[in-house]
Amino acid sequence: MITLRAFSTPAEAALAKSLLDDHDILCSLADENSYLYGGAPLAMPVRLLVTEDQAEEAARILKHPPDGLSAGSAARPETTAISVPSADNQEAERKNSPWEFLLIALLVSVPGILLLAQKQDLILFASTYRLARGDFTVISPTNAHWMGAGVIGVALFLVFLFFYVRRDIATDAETRAER
Repeated sequence: MITLRAFSTPAEAALAKSLLDDHDILCSLADENSYLYGGAPLAMPVRLLVTEDQAEEAARILKHPPDGLSAGSAARPETTAISVPSADNQEAERKNSPWEFLLIALLVSVPGILLLAQKQDLILFASTYRLARGDFTVISPTNAHWMGAGVIGVALFLVFLFFYVRRDIATDAETRAER
């Protein structure tokens, strides 16, 4: 057997092997578990091995894969292709989701709501020693309400920022798709 091609990922190699298997070409994968050894996928790619007498036909099939049914599968019923997003697209989509803004807005809004609901003086930095001496900081309900309104304003700004960034990402993706 000879090496027909080398692939950087086991998934690409498995797809090529599957295509050749559909055409009844004897092939196998070498070093397909090399990704288990840390940086080995870059140093040791997955190799697609074919028999010497079928090498030319295999190279032709991999260079120009058929669109319809394969030559050896005339008896098989026609199937429809299912579009599955690749891992790279899913990773890019995950990176382009500014959901963190919503999470931070939620975390900021809870103290803001609590400050708005404050009905009596708010004691800050109090300890039993300081309370006994009368040395503590008090925030009046009016000041607590103003602080709560400011914090809620920050949370609303973060929600606005989420939708703005999301729209900008969608516009950018449409622009890239048009090119």
